[in-house]
Amino acid sequence: MARKKVASLFEDVNGINGYVSKKYRVGVYLRLSKEDALSGVSASIDNQGKIIDTYLQDNPLEFELVHTYVDDGLTGVTDDRVNFQRMIEDCKTQKINCIIVKDGSRFARNYADCEYYVEEFFKIHNIRFICLDNPRVDSVKDPRSVSGMQFHFTNYFNEYFVKQTSEKILQTFGDKRRRGEFIGSFAPFGYKKDPKNKHLLIVDDEAAEIVRKIFDLFVNKGRSVRQICLEFNEKGIPTMLQYMRTIGHNIVPNIVPKTYSWNYHSIRKILRDEKYCGHMVQGKASRISYKNKKQIKKPVEEWVVVRNTHEPIIDEEVFQKAQTLIGRSTRVAPDGERSKYSGLLFCSKCGYAINCKRSGRTRERGYVCKFYQMTKKCEPLHITEVSLDERVLYAVRSQIALLAELEQVCNNIMVSEQYVDDSKILLSSLEKLQKQLQVLEAKSHRLYDSFDDGTITKELYSSRSQSLNEEIESVKDKMAKVRKEMQQYKDVTERTTDYLEYFKKYETVTEVDRELLVALIDRILIENVNDAPRRHNMTVKKVTVVFNFQDEFKALEQFIEENALVSF
Repeated sequence: MARKKVASLFEDVNGINGYVSKKYRVGVYLRLSKEDALSGVSASIDNQGKIIDTYLQDNPLEFELVHTYVDDGLTGVTDDRVNFQRMIEDCKTQKINCIIVKDGSRFARNYADCEYYVEEFFKIHNIRFICLDNPRVDSVKDPRSVSGMQFHFTNYFNEYFVKQTSEKILQTFGDKRRRGEFIGSFAPFGYKKDPKNKHLLIVDDEAAEIVRKIFDLFVNKGRSVRQICLEFNEKGIPTMLQYMRTIGHNIVPNIVPKTYSWNYHSIRKILRDEKYCGHMVQGKASRISYKNKKQIKKPVEEWVVVRNTHEPIIDEEVFQKAQTLIGRSTRVAPDGERSKYSGLLFCSKCGYAINCKRSGRTRERGYVCKFYQMTKKCEPLHITEVSLDERVLYAVRSQIALLAELEQVCNNIMVSEQYVDDSKILLSSLEKLQKQLQVLEAKSHRLYDSFDDGTITKELYSSRSQSLNEEIESVKDKMAKVRKEMQQYKDVTERTTDYLEYFKKYETVTEVDRELLVALIDRILIENVNDAPRRHNMTVKKVTVVFNFQDEFKALEQFIEENALVSF
């Protein structure tokens, strides 16, 4: 009889405050986000578990632990948590009918989610909700605690705390990006984090060699992205993911590919990454909000780029050549080899790329308009590779001769007496303006001191201050103009010296190869000259070679034109 009385005491008898006592099937929920982990042991999974265990041990007749649900390293801003959702499903099936958490922030940091589950879902499914701290809540023993102001305010604060923390983290990351510090979890392929400074990249020699090989094959050897993929896969060169896993970096821990193979996107990603030039490029994407972790791409102008932050793997010049070529048609020729002109030839009339083709009994390599081949709407343009080589070689030699002549003219200008005198005059003018500015700024400071100690009135100070500020701005404008003129010499020498030396390397060139074409030429335009007499029953072709470094060439011409009256 005694046992029956005890059993009925916890199953059928109304207890204090009118609730029915029974032994609840408990689901304990524990959560710790990455941000929470930084706050110390008080929020740790282990600490949460110990607090709840103590509570259960103090109430053995009231609770029966069924399962402990743990989400470690997951944010509470969303309810899209694996074990949280498993707990909710167990509530629906009545596997559990009581949830216990250490505090409300462990359950959820989203105000709307917390309100929905506590005020609606748990009531519908007869789930008892207990929060042991901050504030203490029990939906059965003290129903008012769930709907009370303190609980609602705490839920709001929990979400606000996440928002504030997110903003602080974003600000910190932004500051680090602007300083050129690397903030990624894993270093990009070809680099590794400096053991002494995790925000600094150092070259990983083994992976860097693969990166150099990709650029060399694409830029200098004329391989297409597809050809590079096939060659790397055939030779068994480790992919980025494969290599990263061999050195202990599991970038995608839950995905193990069936096979490791290079593909178009991985090669193209490397060819497009400016980090290989030694520049830190970050902030290419951002999250929608602190509640939604989905990434959205940002426009290029919003990327954070800090130059010369680490050792380059690829020369800037090679990288820029790759960018020029990667967006162009680079089809492989019918004989399986990629033409040395691939990505550089265009029809002047329709703008389409010109394809390589073998024709005639000799199977001589030539080039035809792609658009005409497809639609017959352009002219039947055709030029042999031999003829094209002759025209291009002549254009290159002529350009080098012209640049040598322009360089001599430029040097004569710079050493002429008039130019030297003009430079001295500009320097003297700048020094005088700097002294004048110092005098005006000193007057401005004295004027403020007079106003501060009451010597002059506010009206008089405002009037004289405005006049002085206008004079100061006028002097600054003059100084800016002088500096701009002085910068002309520096700009011309810095922008054109390397450019001229670069072309001079090919002064003795005797044949056209891929290296020469990629190094010096941006594109080649070909068109029929229909009104010219035909040669060997063939329409005469006009070949226009557009060279690289057009901005530098124009700067050199402009400098000579502006100083044409200087005697030398």
